[in-house]
Amino acid sequence: MRQFPLGDIQNLHSDALEKAATEPVVLTSESQASYVIMSVDNYEQLIDLLQKS
Repeated sequence: MRQFPLGDIQNLHSDALEKAATEPVVLTSESQASYVIMSVDNYEQLIDLLQKS
């Protein structure tokens, strides 16, 4: 998985990061869902669930 420093992401509001710590957050572009950000813990839990399926 590619990694980018947070400073490389423009216009990312701290509210989005705070919310992503507890639940996935959808980032939109022109009112269309473009990306999802989530905590590493949530991501690892999701991967574990998918691998068990």
